[in-house]
Amino acid sequence: MSEYQTILAQLQACENQDERDRLSLNFSLSQLPEQMQAAVQAAAVPRFFDRAFLNALLEQPLDAEQFVELTGFSYIEPYPGKDRFNVHERTRKLLQEKLWQEDETLYREISRRAFAYCAKQDQDDTTWRIETVYHQLVAEPEEGAIELNDTCAVWMNPPYFANNKAESLLLAAREHMELKRLLEKAAQFFWLNQANVDIRYSRYHEAKEALRQMDVAVSKDDRHLLVNRLECLGDAHYFLSEVIEAQQCFEEALQLRKENGKSLQKANCLSSLGDVHRVLFNFKQARRYYDKSLQLSLHDQLTTANNLFGIGEVLLRLSKYKQSRSYFRRALKLYKKIGERIGEANCIRSLGEAHLACSEFPEAQQLVEEALQLYRKIDDQIGKANCFQAFGELFVKTGDFIAAKQYYEQALALAEHLPLPDDIAECWEGFAKLHQAQQQLPQAEECWRKAAEIYRNLAMPLREKHCLEQIKPQP
Repeated sequence: MSEYQTILAQLQACENQDERDRLSLNFSLSQLPEQMQAAVQAAAVPRFFDRAFLNALLEQPLDAEQFVELTGFSYIEPYPGKDRFNVHERTRKLLQEKLWQEDETLYREISRRAFAYCAKQDQDDTTWRIETVYHQLVAEPEEGAIELNDTCAVWMNPPYFANNKAESLLLAAREHMELKRLLEKAAQFFWLNQANVDIRYSRYHEAKEALRQMDVAVSKDDRHLLVNRLECLGDAHYFLSEVIEAQQCFEEALQLRKENGKSLQKANCLSSLGDVHRVLFNFKQARRYYDKSLQLSLHDQLTTANNLFGIGEVLLRLSKYKQSRSYFRRALKLYKKIGERIGEANCIRSLGEAHLACSEFPEAQQLVEEALQLYRKIDDQIGKANCFQAFGELFVKTGDFIAAKQYYEQALALAEHLPLPDDIAECWEGFAKLHQAQQQLPQAEECWRKAAEIYRNLAMPLREKHCLEQIKPQP
């Protein structure tokens, strides 16, 4: 039987496509000279390559003619960037699995060469920075884990707020996760940062799932990881209106921070607890947390801005409109200075709501429209929903009930899609006010009760009570 007849028989005997693909790949490689086989294997380790990069990985570099031959193979395709290429995703995965299983030492050696080459490139270039960390995770596992965590932290915080870069880095690191090439510590950092990115993109359920992937037993032995996991989980609960669970996470994290934490870390916990109590309508307690946080965060502009904004929201709820505007303006100035666009948009919207509460309708409309444009630019769905609610209230007060209904419907649709129970309840409050303005008391009562029921299920008794108190007795 000829070699080709043998391979055909083996292919027919394969039980699934994966087996056929591996067999075809092995046969294809076996037909190449050893130097070209080594080049194909090495080319599968990085996420892209050019001739200089690939030759840095090889003991026997390819000349120009050999490189042209390699890039002509059916599984080599162009990669964005001048004269760059990559191995097709499916083939690359098979080649990586083969090399890792058959010669892990060689895989790590190629990764070390790749890391050394990438580290010499411009680390301010996002593509090279990601590629550097990607290879360091295998070449220097301990150091790579730290670089993964630190790079994500730098990109997700002031002055960059580059969540897209952090997500791209994590997408690259996920390749190592799936093939079990990461150390346990690196895997922990991966899931923690993935959860943080998910929260920044309003993927709160996905964030909770990422945190569940973390090994809690290992986390308990690492206080840094444990407290960061608690704070991240608290954020996810908070944005899902699971405020009791959020409060428990932040209180536990605060105790750990008090034992061994920096002032700014304690300040962030206190600020988060302020947010929780503000949502629960515990305004005095919320203000105390914000004030305590401010004392610890005066040298950090982001946390200071968050506290000033939180105090402004408390004062707005307490009908202290002029004072609330002062705090919003101070927070807005800081948010603009550090480039925190969500905070900027939130302040502008809240300033609009403060003007609305004073029946200063033109100013209110202009500010909410400005905030809405910002939310659209940064694709913040929660912010858009809140603006639609503000417009609904504005048009109720100005007597344009048709426009008010349309905006509340848009807000409700967004809140239900996300889904955000707290915002859904606020939409029903808006509909209740709309019906009341039209003297439709039975419909208003139904909406107040819908909102109250949601708040009851969310364990927000003061907000439930507020809704029930709005129900006017029928004549």
